[in-house]
Amino acid sequence: MRRKSQYQKYIDYLNAAHGIITKGMPLSLDMCDRNTKAWKLTIDVQGDINEELSRERKLMFGMIALHDSYKNQIEIFLGKLNDFPDFSPKAHQKIISLFGVYSQIVSLCSSPTGSYITYNSQISDLESEFTRVNNELKVVMPNISQ
Repeated sequence: MRRKSQYQKYIDYLNAAHGIITKGMPLSLDMCDRNTKAWKLTIDVQGDINEELSRERKLMFGMIALHDSYKNQIEIFLGKLNDFPDFSPKAHQKIISLFGVYSQIVSLCSSPTGSYITYNSQISDLESEFTRVNNELKVVMPNISQ
């Protein structure tokens, strides 16, 4: 009986981390889209991209703070998952991978780097990777909320 309740805790922590990550993803993509639009506008008017991205970053301060809060919450739940090393190692590995992809996207939208083309390519690649890993996670742990 104790093992069953521990497994339920594991599922709850996994669901909580997954829920926060998937809730943060649209916010990240919105931030990336705002960066892309600012970047494109700057290219079109031959402005200073660093100045424009800095201005956009200031406008997104609340979004960035929300991401920091999400990251802290996710790390708490992922830490709690480590208390259950025997439960669903595949799901554990996938949630860690999903968090890694999510963190890379948050980093890019918070501090854009590269050229306009490489930035957008990186975002697109990471978005596809996020979808792939998220789908794999759902397969290995079917109790995860959609």
